[in-house]
Amino acid sequence: HGEWNIKEKEDFLWNLLNNLSNKDELEISLKIHPTSENISDYEKLCQKFGINVRIYQKESFWSIAENFDIIVTYGYTTLHSECALIGYRVVLFETNNEFRVMPFVNSAIKSGFIQKCHSFDKLIPIIFELTKKNVKFNQEQEEEIQRILYKFDGKSSERVVNVILKLIDTKNN
Repeated sequence: HGEWNIKEKEDFLWNLLNNLSNKDELEISLKIHPTSENISDYEKLCQKFGINVRIYQKESFWSIAENFDIIVTYGYTTLHSECALIGYRVVLFETNNEFRVMPFVNSAIKSGFIQKCHSFDKLIPIIFELTKKNVKFNQEQEEEIQRILYKFDGKSSERVVNVILKLIDTKNN
């Protein structure tokens, strides 16, 4: 949202939805931003294109994620980092807009369960390739998670409390 004018957005979504909906093996849905997008705009657009897809808006991504094998995403979202942390298969469709790829996402790309796509003609092959891949973190991914998030050792709350106490102490002095 906010990347394109209405025509550019419609053209992109038409290409995306048309490519995905023409494959009988794929079941597609849209998950749009919960507050900054208007669901009726997407419903009208899908109706205009003659494409029948379920559109999610108010649902959290993680409440519906288990229903899907892969997500195709474009633009910038923190969801990329979340997917990289848990090993969720993602296709990052690269548009003409430049977005920073976050550290977890970079290492997930190197691990192979997140893949970039630069054109619509490569989208379907990438999706089918990803469905066959085992999600396995490479050493860089594991080290990055450890370096940035520490260990999953049950002490994360304790570390957060210590940081908060330190901030409070610094502010009071």
